[in-house]
Amino acid sequence: MLLKDSKKELLKRCMEIDRIIKRNINLIPINNWQFDDETIERLREQKHRVVDEHLTDEQKQKLSKASKQRLAREIGVNYRTITDVLDWMTKHGGNTRPVEPNVVEEVKKSKNMRRNKKVLSSSEVSNTDSLIISSTEISNEGPLNGFVNVNGNGKKIQRKRDNTGNDKGSCASFAVSSAVAPFDVLEGRKLALKRLQEKLEQFKAKRQGKMTAYQYEEKRKLKRRMSKLKMKERKTIVKQQIKNSNPPVDEAVPNKRLKLEADVKSKEMQEKNNGLIFSKFDFIVRDKKRKETKKDKRDKFVGKDYKRLLEKAEHREERLEQIRSKNPEKAMKIEKNIKWKRAVSRAEGQKVKDNPELLKKSLKKKEKIKEWRKKKWANRVEHTLQMQTRRQEKRSANIQARKDTVKKRKMQKARKKGRVL
Repeated sequence: MLLKDSKKELLKRCMEIDRIIKRNINLIPINNWQFDDETIERLREQKHRVVDEHLTDEQKQKLSKASKQRLAREIGVNYRTITDVLDWMTKHGGNTRPVEPNVVEEVKKSKNMRRNKKVLSSSEVSNTDSLIISSTEISNEGPLNGFVNVNGNGKKIQRKRDNTGNDKGSCASFAVSSAVAPFDVLEGRKLALKRLQEKLEQFKAKRQGKMTAYQYEEKRKLKRRMSKLKMKERKTIVKQQIKNSNPPVDEAVPNKRLKLEADVKSKEMQEKNNGLIFSKFDFIVRDKKRKETKKDKRDKFVGKDYKRLLEKAEHREERLEQIRSKNPEKAMKIEKNIKWKRAVSRAEGQKVKDNPELLKKSLKKKEKIKEWRKKKWANRVEHTLQMQTRRQEKRSANIQARKDTVKKRKMQKARKKGRVL
């Protein structure tokens, strides 16, 4: 029992440690983990494959790279944490270990050279390549005196003298290095130029599309024509549907003879088949609005022209009184009909303004508002005229004062000069 408990505790601890490690690993960005190029390529291919499955051919061409990336994020194809990538690699049999970073090898120092000896890196040979002196060359060449001419353009590498060693040996090493260095530089240059040319060709191949500019233009024109043709087809189909749905007047309103013939046929069918008869119903819905008749206009009590509404209401009451005196039952029916119409219109949300007392009140109110507005406008006009006159008077007074001051100044100047006494 104790052993089982201890195993369980150990497992729990291990799980907790594993969780903590994963949490800490997830804090590292995916780019800094330095996965293999193969794994990165596989992940990218998987992402592209999943996105392409969700898209049609037209969408693939139309959508930009940014929108495709957004779609991949929404689907959940992108792996955001390192643990997700590692789990995927374990499933698909990838190398879960990170790649060791390419560390630049330090120059090995020979026994004869001192520890404090510094080696200056050579400057760039041209814009295309850069010359790097390896540690083996430095160890084989030995200590050099003064400057070593590496490049034909006059670029030099400076190295300190070593006190140990003979002058003759140093001179010999200098001669060997000067003989060998230019050959190596030329080879490096050629290699760098080749690499550059290959890269440029690759970039050009990537940049160039599958079709030429003329072909793209033709494709665009064809698409436009196709869209126009489709639009025309749709319009024709819609027109045909409208024609089929709205038959001519002769078909919509058949003659009495046709109706009689249909009735006779239906009776014969009933006599033949005493069993079940299935009737067919044609529900015709017409969107055309019916024109308002004089009666509809007469019974309509809507709007803000209270004077006209009051006249209509009074005229209707007079008409009802005349009918009531002759035929009271008919008058009762008309009143009932009016009440029903009023209730229906109010239920629909319309205001029925057929009460003469309320109409009189609203008319008086409207007239009062009209008078008040007239007065207000008159006061405004009067006030503006007064202000205008005041400003004009003030302006004229200011102009006169300025004229007087100018005259006084001139007179004073003339007095000073003795022109005026």
